Amino acid sequence: MIDICFITDENYVLPTLVAIKSLITNNKHEVCISIVASELSEELQQLFRQLATENCKINIVIAENPCANIDTKHIYVSKAAMLKFALPHIFSDLDKILYIDGDVLILDDLYELWKTDLDGNYIAAVADMAGMIEEKHHEKYGFEKYFNSGVMLLNLKNMRKDNCSEKLIENKINDVFKCFMDQDALNETLYPKVIWLHPKFNMMWPNLKYSMEKIAQFYELDIDDIKYCYQNPIILHLTNRLKPWKDVSHPNFDLWYSYFKLLPKSKFRKNHKNFYINQMKNNIKDNIKKFLKSLFYERKDKNKKYRFLGIPLFSTQKTEDHKIISFLGIKISKKRKKIRYNLPKKEYSINFKTYSDLSNDITKNLYKIPDNIDLIVGIPRSGMIPAYMIAFLKNLPVYSLPEFVNGIMQRDGERIIKNAPEKNANVLVVDDTCSTGHAMQKAKERLKEIAKKHNLTYMCIYATPEAKTMVDIYAEILKQPRMFQWNYLNHNYVEECCFDINGVLCYDPTPEENDDGEKYINFLINARPLYIPKYKIGAIVTSRLEKYRTYTEKWLKDNGVKYNKLYMLDLPDKETRQRLNIHAKFKAEIYKQFGMCFYESDDSQAEEIALITHKPVICTTSGMLYDDYKQ
Repeated sequence: MIDICFITDENYVLPTLVAIKSLITNNKHEVCISIVASELSEELQQLFRQLATENCKINIVIAENPCANIDTKHIYVSKAAMLKFALPHIFSDLDKILYIDGDVLILDDLYELWKTDLDGNYIAAVADMAGMIEEKHHEKYGFEKYFNSGVMLLNLKNMRKDNCSEKLIENKINDVFKCFMDQDALNETLYPKVIWLHPKFNMMWPNLKYSMEKIAQFYELDIDDIKYCYQNPIILHLTNRLKPWKDVSHPNFDLWYSYFKLLPKSKFRKNHKNFYINQMKNNIKDNIKKFLKSLFYERKDKNKKYRFLGIPLFSTQKTEDHKIISFLGIKISKKRKKIRYNLPKKEYSINFKTYSDLSNDITKNLYKIPDNIDLIVGIPRSGMIPAYMIAFLKNLPVYSLPEFVNGIMQRDGERIIKNAPEKNANVLVVDDTCSTGHAMQKAKERLKEIAKKHNLTYMCIYATPEAKTMVDIYAEILKQPRMFQWNYLNHNYVEECCFDINGVLCYDPTPEENDDGEKYINFLINARPLYIPKYKIGAIVTSRLEKYRTYTEKWLKDNGVKYNKLYMLDLPDKETRQRLNIHAKFKAEIYKQFGMCFYESDDSQAEEIALITHKPVICTTSGMLYDDYKQ
């Protein structure tokens, strides 16, 4: 019998249920699954017990979290993860156990993994490729490798013998990096007594962005072995913040949802199913609304066009010197007044595209796409947005690049439509942009073998003049510098930008919370994260008062916000700040000295900052780019 452990809390019950259902569906051997939690209602415990079968025993274990009182936070991982430290004592009657995170899909039998010879080591795990290549987590400890803690075969006997639980807790208490809830402490404590597993036992979804050659080189495996692994993973690990049970646009949602539908019927399942169905319907409705709106109205920067079923009726256009009004082809030009500050003429300009622009640009260039296309393939992540838009407009099936490469089935509701085609399909491979051409070249490399069986056409919506030859079709030429509403927070150029905090990095305080007293301090400590950039921010510029710096710095650290400088408004109290009303002026003075773009949540402040600095400002609430003189 295989002894398996999952850890959960009340917020992670759904993915854990689906993970266990995928295990029961695909595993061929007898298993004993233990669900470990600090607390779990009887109703939720019953959901797990309903999964038990003749070959699958389910145990619920309520255990005390040894690190419950440690002051630590993570953006999307709860303190329940630190129950891993107590596993040797929770399962004191076992010599080993297979621990698996709840954000996985088990797609094949686990016996091969279970029979791994630990040979006196503490753990068998898979090296974290993205964590080592991008974040260099191994280097902070001086290790050669660094494992992902989502799938671990643990030698409980040896861990108890060497007091590993106590060492894990001590290392967590003394953790200076605070990157992870549990993973750093596990690596620091258990390394180097690690058996390095084949990546098929923990195929981490973010690794799919790398080429097969690079993955093979990292794991020191044959490329054919890696290709087979990624086409036939035993455990698919849906790491990172984006999760399929939260967003139906996740590339693996269809696969995850296929196991969700196998869960026993219950009120819990019904409520979540209705949520997903409504979310899918809303996505379709939003696309229809955008398309219909494009037939009647278009706004680009400060120019407006009104149409009737696509036929131009009325428009306003603003140039540097004039405002031009057109009605039924008749143009009236009016000279504009400019309000200028004593600043040099602006030297900064960014080509900015919103979701609405993307939809409009796709619609008006749809004629460029051949009529014989059979299906659309999107290059994750940003390429999936135009891929779905095109697929909707052309009424065609759509796959992500990994799905297409791995032949994963596409589903619509409860019914399988069809498998990925075997040969001779006319395929449109889509990305949102082609800047240097590197991403498109990597996609072509991944599709090299498939190109022998299918007719592939490559398209991007926005191409630079230098990279336009990398694709067969492009909608527009868009020169650098440029930004897109759908990825401006996930690009390394944030290192040259300024960010506000409230409404950008975290949600705004409510009027009740904004009392400049105890309630406001409580807000500063527990503010909900909103947009947390992956890269280090150049400067955070906020009109929060300087006296709250300690609380602000702690929140930024606890929520993984990396930045170079933090500028705060040095005034005595909220009343003085409101009386002076210098929020935008203060931010503009800092922004004049540094930065290529400013991220602000308030529309009026965004416009005023752009007016003062003559530099671009993005309003994260409206999606508008302010990049011109005030009219």
